[in-house]
Amino acid sequence: TTRRCRHKFCFASPNTVDIETKDGPVPISRVRIGDSVRVAPNKYEPVYGFGHFDPTAHGGDFLRILATKNRQNPNDNNNHDDNNKNVVLELSSDHMVFVNEHRSVPASFLRVGDSIMMGDGGGHVAKIDAIHETFSPGAYAPFTPSGTIVVNGVLASTYVAFQGSPYLTIGGIETPITWQWLAHSFEAPHRMYCKMVWDECLHEQVDGISSWVATPLAFTEWILEQHWLISAFFCTLAVLVVGFFVLIEHGLFSSSSSSSCTYLTLVTVATLLVLVKKYRTTAVSKDKSS
Repeated sequence: TTRRCRHKFCFASPNTVDIETKDGPVPISRVRIGDSVRVAPNKYEPVYGFGHFDPTAHGGDFLRILATKNRQNPNDNNNHDDNNKNVVLELSSDHMVFVNEHRSVPASFLRVGDSIMMGDGGGHVAKIDAIHETFSPGAYAPFTPSGTIVVNGVLASTYVAFQGSPYLTIGGIETPITWQWLAHSFEAPHRMYCKMVWDECLHEQVDGISSWVATPLAFTEWILEQHWLISAFFCTLAVLVVGFFVLIEHGLFSSSSSSSCTYLTLVTVATLLVLVKKYRTTAVSKDKSS
C-alpha cells in the first residue's frame, strides 16, 4: 500500500546526504541508524534514529526548492568553482532549513529571493529561484545529536515547525521559543537513551512514524488546537519538563550545563512575560466591552 507523508516532517527519496564512509552523495533512502552523516562543514555525526522512515509514502505536501549557489562573503575564494551551481531540495512544508545567521525556518516560510545556507563551508548560500509543490516517493526524517543534517548540500534541520513560523505562537503572540529548540529538547530523552543503550537504538525498526515521535506529536497537535489559555499553560509546562531533560542531558554528557540552565531560565521568564501581557490585554478588552 502507498501512504502519504501526512505529518509533514520528512525528506523525499530524491534527496542525498554525505556518509563519512562512502564516496560521493548517497540517497537518503539508504541511510540507516548508525551511519555517520554530514551535519555541518567538516563535521559528521551518527544517525541515532528516525522520526519517519517510510519507503512506501507518497507526500502530497512536498516542496521542491530550486536555488542557485553563490558566496555569502565575496572575499572568500574557497570553492569558487561551485558558484552558480544549481541546488534542488525536496522536503515537506513544515520541515526546517537554515537561512542567514543560522536561523531555522520551515520550508513553507521561504520565498523566492531568500537565501538558504549551504553545508559545505566557505560562507556559501543558495538564493532561491523557485518553489513548487511536488509529489515524490518516500518519507525520511533521520535524527542526529546536533539536530542538523546536510541534505543535497543544504544545511537543514532534522525537525519541523508546526505553525508555519520559526517561533512557537500562542494566542497570536510570538514567543521567544524557537521550534528548533523545542523539538530538539523534546528529543533529549531519546538521545540520552541511545547514548546509554546504543545497541537497542542501533537495531530499532521504524516503519512509518517512530514510537519516540508519535506521542509528543499527538500531544503537540492537541495543545495547539486548544484555547490560548490552555495552550499557554501546557506549553509552559512542556518547556519546563523538556528543559529539565535538557539539563540532565547536558549534566551527564556535556560540560556546558550552566549555559543551558541560563538559557532555559531566560526563555521561560520571557515566555511568561509575553503570556502575562496577552492575558492583561484580553482582560482589559473584556472590561471595555462590558
